[in-house]
Amino acid sequence: MSRISFDRSLLDEEFYNGTTAAIVKQEESTVYLDADYFWQVRGIDAQDNYTPWSDIHTFRFGAEDVAPNFVYPLSYYTPDVVNLPVHADRTIAWPLFVWDSALRFTWPTQLTPAMAEAPAYYELTVAADMGFQIIQFQIETTGLGAAPTLAHPFTNLQSGNLAYWRVRAYQSTGQQLGVDHVWVTRIDPTLPQLPVAETITPIYPRAGFEAVTAPVLGWLPVNGISNYRVQISRDPAFNTIVDEALPQFVNYVPWQGRRTVMPFGTYWWRVQAEKDGGALGGWSEVRHFNLSADLITGNKNDFVPPPHPSALLSTTATYLPATTHIASSTATVTAPYELSDLHIMLNRVHLRQNYPNGVDNYILVKGINDNYDPREKW
Repeated sequence: MSRISFDRSLLDEEFYNGTTAAIVKQEESTVYLDADYFWQVRGIDAQDNYTPWSDIHTFRFGAEDVAPNFVYPLSYYTPDVVNLPVHADRTIAWPLFVWDSALRFTWPTQLTPAMAEAPAYYELTVAADMGFQIIQFQIETTGLGAAPTLAHPFTNLQSGNLAYWRVRAYQSTGQQLGVDHVWVTRIDPTLPQLPVAETITPIYPRAGFEAVTAPVLGWLPVNGISNYRVQISRDPAFNTIVDEALPQFVNYVPWQGRRTVMPFGTYWWRVQAEKDGGALGGWSEVRHFNLSADLITGNKNDFVPPPHPSALLSTTATYLPATTHIASSTATVTAPYELSDLHIMLNRVHLRQNYPNGVDNYILVKGINDNYDPREKW
């Protein structure tokens, strides 16, 4: 069991068998934006013996720029065998880094609607020192994870050494979203986290995996390899390969290293072991995953319908079509009812009858040529 404590008496709770916690009780009525909050945690055993308090960390509640939250690997600490009856060694065997999306919220004005914007790209940096002077791995990508490849290698990997990593989110203008966070990890390739295989064997994701961002691909390590080769195709016969890379280790994140967003659709992938530039055995089994458009729903400021009687594609003072646009048709044949543009937004039921008052309702809006009326439902 562990106890976590916040300043300002926001939270003082006991948690069982958990390594994460959220603020579930607030004793004061106001949460201060952009103010520093401090927290610490300690362990409690079955006899109510307490460990020392952890180091104090800090965070802020923000309403505009949200920096990426780190997902994997968990921040490393030296296992405390003396003070912690239950402890874990967070050393990882192979470099892989995963994070959550950053966000910028734009406050509404008389000329623009409120909206949530995703960053244009992320920059992952891994270094051997806290000052990030000795860079071991760095990559720019639009996805939420990355693993070293021969094109973006992890240099000077020493078994058992600590590595410090950060992820910065940038807008297309080069402005950073949020502030820097730094986690530390310990990497030891000799750690037996996965069984070594004689033939290449994918382990995740499962075939038919549904995702809204490129999933991490993983396979069992193979004896005697120098690197792996992974191919990603838009067809199961691999006639249309859209991504090919040479991972150094047992993971790869499709589309990593690019500043363009991976188009949604179905993708097939396979992996092969290599030694000194040549194939070491055949290709693995073929798996596929389905990538869908990442949509934010539930916040009326994310997708705003144009006011009646404005048309869908007419830009008004309070409506920006680009914020709701999901996809356009790639068909080359013009037809009277061809699907041209797809938008998603919060529509108002019976907009004509209840204007300007109405009930928010989630719908998809289809665009047929340029004359489609956004007030229609389907």
